[in-house]
Amino acid sequence: MDRIRGCFNEKGWEALQNLSASDKSKAMKLLFDKKDGLGLEWGRIPIGASDYALTRYTLDETAGDTGMEHFSIDHDTNYLIPFIKAAQAVKPDILFWGSAWTPPT
Repeated sequence: MDRIRGCFNEKGWEALQNLSASDKSKAMKLLFDKKDGLGLEWGRIPIGASDYALTRYTLDETAGDTGMEHFSIDHDTNYLIPFIKAAQAVKPDILFWGSAWTPPT
């Protein structure tokens, strides 16, 4: 059987923040627990803002920065990374793939 896949995005994590701690825990279990939920096994992580981001952003807006000296995931520490860590708490062996989404302007 093919693995069940989903995606991580800012709006999804923002919506989960509106739940009580108990309901958020239940929602994460329903998404990622194979025994008591859907059991998502793969998660796509957008590189830069996806269509479900709260704002448009990229990970490096410095023109000519071919050395990636200004590359930063600071923006992702607010929504994507906490969402990913919460998923890993339920399913430690979840797999991820990064998908380039928003290129620098």
